[in-house]
Amino acid sequence: MQYFVMLVGIVLVASGLYFAVGGFGQGKSGGGFRGVKIEGPPWLLLVAIGVGLVIFGAVWQWGDDTAPQTAAGASPGFAGAIDVSTFVVDGFRWTTDTEIAGAVDWAEANAYCEGLNVSGLSFRLPTVEELQSIADPDDPDAFDRKILRIFHDGLGRNWIWSSEEDGAGAAFAFDFKTLSKVSLARNFAEGAGALCVGS
Repeated sequence: MQYFVMLVGIVLVASGLYFAVGGFGQGKSGGGFRGVKIEGPPWLLLVAIGVGLVIFGAVWQWGDDTAPQTAAGASPGFAGAIDVSTFVVDGFRWTTDTEIAGAVDWAEANAYCEGLNVSGLSFRLPTVEELQSIADPDDPDAFDRKILRIFHDGLGRNWIWSSEEDGAGAAFAFDFKTLSKVSLARNFAEGAGALCVGS
């Protein structure tokens, strides 16, 4: 579909330019295709629409023509979770990218981790203590995220949800900027992310 749109645009541009110069050769009616000559705004409109279709086709994102698909290791409900990278720290396999799930509330973070299945491992949200184990107090990161280097490229936020609840409506997250646990409303999704641990 992407290339069809571009092809239509190219045909319209070529037609507009063809009529703009009166066709390739002069016929009995003064040029154009089989004596048809478009002068003024009509041919310009053809060119404008054609250029627009070419640009639209060129920037069309791959995959727009098909339904979102997930690959092995993807979490149901997160269509972008196609390539989940993991890393082993102290015997635990961690996901390294919070941007796949994006900003999520506590229930969404749980669902994301529990839906993962990478190399036969089941995943879950880590405890606060497990999150502390991947912190690095001496990290020189410009954003003050004090976490092991392997997690830097994919860390989109400072707060990472833990599996630990704090009463009926809250749960604990770990702040990798202050290296402390914080209590957040479970439906808070504007600044918290999910790293998952597998076993």
